[in-house]
Amino acid sequence: MSTSRLNPAERWVLVLLLLAIGLMAGLRWWRLQRLGAASRAPLPEAPSFSPEPRISDPA
Repeated sequence: MSTSRLNPAERWVLVLLLLAIGLMAGLRWWRLQRLGAASRAPLPEAPSFSPEPRISDPA
C-alpha cells in the first residue's frame, strides 16, 4: 500500500475489511472457548445402542 492518503472510498473498504477480519477472529475465539468449556464439563452417560442383527428372510 502506498504512503499517500487514502480517499474516502478506499478508507471505508479498509475499515470494513478490518472489521470483518476482527469479527471472524472473535467468533472463532468465542466458539473455541465455548467448545473448550463444554469439553471440560462432565458428559452424561450416553445410552449404548446396539442394533439387532438383520436376519435375511429368504422369501
